[in-house]
Amino acid sequence: VLATPGATTASGAGTFCNSTVITASGGTGGTIYFQGTTSNGTSTAVASASQTVTSSGTYYFRARNASGCWGTQGSVTVTILPTPTLTGASLNTTYCSGAGAVINLAGMVPGSTNTISYSINGVAQSPVSGVVADGSGSASFTSIALSPANNGQTLRVTQVSNGTCAVSFAYDVTLVYTPANTWKGINTNWNDTQNWCGGVPAGTADVTIPAGVSYYPVMSSGTIQTKNITI
Repeated sequence: VLATPGATTASGAGTFCNSTVITASGGTGGTIYFQGTTSNGTSTAVASASQTVTSSGTYYFRARNASGCWGTQGSVTVTILPTPTLTGASLNTTYCSGAGAVINLAGMVPGSTNTISYSINGVAQSPVSGVVADGSGSASFTSIALSPANNGQTLRVTQVSNGTCAVSFAYDVTLVYTPANTWKGINTNWNDTQNWCGGVPAGTADVTIPAGVSYYPVMSSGTIQTKNITI
C-alpha cells in the first residue's frame, strides 16, 4: 500500500481589486501543485504553493508524492472586482431652486454598482451610493438640494468606489440655475409639474420658454392663463 501525501489547505479567500495571491500549505510528503479551477485535478504543470489570480472563482491546490499518489485537495474561493473607471461627468440639465442637479457619468465599468464622492465649490458632500452603470458604462446621480447661490459653482466628482476598490478622479461640472416659472421641456404637457421649475405657474406669473429644450408646450384644447410669456 502506497502512502498518500498529507491534505493540502488553501487560504486567501475574499473579495479583491484586480488580483490577489492565494497560497497553500500542508501536503506533507509530497509536492504541491496548483490545479487552477479544476476540482481533484492531477496536473503537474505548476508546482507552486502560491499563485496570483485575476478572475473570480474557486481555485485548488493538491499534493503529489514520488509514487504518483495524490493527497486531498485544498480550495479557496475569491471574487475579483475590476478597478472603477470614469471618463467624464456632465450636467444633465439646469437645476431648479430646492432641487438637486442631475450629473451624468460616462466611462464606468458596465453593470457596476458604485458610490460617488463629490464636492461643490471645494466642500465635500455626502457620497451617493447605489449608482448603477448601464451596459454602456453610463450612469447618473443627483446632488444635494441647491439654491440660486450655487449658480456658476463647480461640482467636482472626486472618487468612484465599488465597495472594495476606490479610485480618485477630478471631473468638474459647472452648475447652472434656472429660475422659477421657466419651462424645462421634459414633454409637451403644460400642466405637468416636471416641465417647470417651481411647479406649474400660477395664472398671474411671468413665464419663460427658453430655446434649446427638447419639447415645447402643445395646447390642443382648454385655456392656459399667464401674465407674460417670454420666448
